[in-house]
Amino acid sequence: MTQPATAPEIIIIPKAKKPPKMPIWVPMTLVTIALVSLTVVFLTGQDAASGLGQAGWVSAVIAGACVLGFLITLVRKRTFLGFNGLAYLILAVFFVAIGAAGILSETPVHTLQADAFKKEGNFEQAIVEYRKGIENNRSLNIADSYLLWGNGLLKDKQFEKAIVAYRAGSAPEYKGIRQGDLARKSIGQAYLEWGLYLEDFEQNPDQALIKYDDTVKDGSNSEAIDKARYQAQGIIFQVGDRQFDNGEFDKAVATYQSAIDLYGGVQADLKPYISKAYLAWGKMLLTQGDYEQALKKLDLNFAYGNDVGAYNLAIVDCYTANGKKLLAENNYSDLIATLTPAFTAYGRYDSRSQLQGLLGEALMAQGSSAEAAKDYPKAIDNYEKALTYVVNKVDVTSDLKLRLSNLHLQYGDDQFNQQQFETAIKTYQRSLQYYPNPPLTAQFRTNLARSYFNWAQQLEKNNDFQNALDRYRLILKDYSDQVDFTKQASDAQPRVLLALANKLNDDKDYANAITRYQELVDKFGITSQGQDAKNKLEASQDVTVTVLDRNGKPLSGLKVKLDESWTKTANGFEPKGRSLDFTTNDKGSFTIKLVPNKSWMMSYYKNGSYSVAAYGDSPANLVKSVSLRATSSSQSVLLP
Repeated sequence: MTQPATAPEIIIIPKAKKPPKMPIWVPMTLVTIALVSLTVVFLTGQDAASGLGQAGWVSAVIAGACVLGFLITLVRKRTFLGFNGLAYLILAVFFVAIGAAGILSETPVHTLQADAFKKEGNFEQAIVEYRKGIENNRSLNIADSYLLWGNGLLKDKQFEKAIVAYRAGSAPEYKGIRQGDLARKSIGQAYLEWGLYLEDFEQNPDQALIKYDDTVKDGSNSEAIDKARYQAQGIIFQVGDRQFDNGEFDKAVATYQSAIDLYGGVQADLKPYISKAYLAWGKMLLTQGDYEQALKKLDLNFAYGNDVGAYNLAIVDCYTANGKKLLAENNYSDLIATLTPAFTAYGRYDSRSQLQGLLGEALMAQGSSAEAAKDYPKAIDNYEKALTYVVNKVDVTSDLKLRLSNLHLQYGDDQFNQQQFETAIKTYQRSLQYYPNPPLTAQFRTNLARSYFNWAQQLEKNNDFQNALDRYRLILKDYSDQVDFTKQASDAQPRVLLALANKLNDDKDYANAITRYQELVDKFGITSQGQDAKNKLEASQDVTVTVLDRNGKPLSGLKVKLDESWTKTANGFEPKGRSLDFTTNDKGSFTIKLVPNKSWMMSYYKNGSYSVAAYGDSPANLVKSVSLRATSSSQSVLLP
């Protein structure tokens, strides 16, 4: 198939248009707009530094626009420079310079502004400016501003804000900077001054105490801490004083103690407060009748200084009140048991003799009950004790002594009837000591003489002849006015003396027996007892004498001579009177009949001559045999 013929394509190429010329007023308008914009931006900044910074950045943007204008002009004119291009280029450089100047000057200007603010006392704004300012000394300036800011707030009594400022100024980034350290230390001082203000001006000790506690907890200022503790203790003591005034003594004591426990100090500082609290506490319990607890609170370990005297008086009052209660209940035993040691300890403080009086009454009442029951020992014991407590009461003392005298008399009679003569005598004597009333003296002496006589008889019956003899003689010596008893005592003497001598003789106490026999002969020779004693002294009997050598061996076949008496001469002893010769048997003994009260000297043969062996008295019926140790020298021996 044949294609139809087509007409030829005609291409029309349009003629290139020339770019329009940029009017000269365009760059100038840009400059005007830029300057107006910069002015507006600068003026709308927060401050000069911010305005400069903002203007700098706007200048930079405008400089960019100028560069763009320069490039557009360059493209359109296809030439490197033209008037407009040159204008854009110059403007770009100009605005770059302005922008750089604005941006670079913002930080120093912030610092300058901060210095000005700090000088004006606008520390908050100064801190803001320092943070935007130059880095050099920034931390120092900020810490210093916080410190000064806090000081100003503290001066204006804005304590909480001051503490916030000090805390900000003592942040870790400011550690080691003097102003930062001062700010840290000032926190404690701020708490302290806050507490002082609350305590002194607002009269709010509870809140002040909280601030003092905050001072201590903060721990940044040792001087402030010491002062805070002192002030806190003062508040605590005031609280304790209020509790004390309200009669809450237990709370007051605990509060006073907490002042030391919480805020330090020495226990001795508490003594005046503890002392007055326990004293008042004890007195309150005393008025309530709780004597036991009152005495516990009045323990002298709590007393301090001048309070000691008040404690002692209160203790006396406490024991007195308790004693009166027990006396009213007739509970004498408990009263005496309680008040006796109390009087010993505190009697010297009892100026009104209250304890003495109560003890005296209780003892007299107890003694009266015992007297009614004829319990003489108990009655006497109570009355005698009562005497020690009523010494200042003449009438009571006289009555007690009369009671005691009568009681001893009755008790003595009771002992006499029980044949307890020795104790009866002592009791009668005590009776006379308590009440030496002349009309009663004769009766006392009769009772005493009778008791001594019956006692002597009792001793004689029990073969205690020496003590019996002593009692009879005492009656004769001290009670000559008691004729009946002295006659009987005199008649009893030879009888008792002979019985005593015989007893000594039976007990082989020959020397004392002979003494008593001789006394009988000398004093009562005409009596039957005297004659009996004389016969005993003159009687003779066999006496066996045994002679031993130095080793205790009997000497048999020894020739012995006894001389009735010897006379001492310059040459020794010479025999006088009778002489008797004996030879010892195989047992070393010989027997001789001797008469009492004769002196003999025994000799024995030595080397063909007599040697003196021994000398002595020979009471006949005292020793049945005597062992002699034969020696070359003489020795004294009691021969039978």
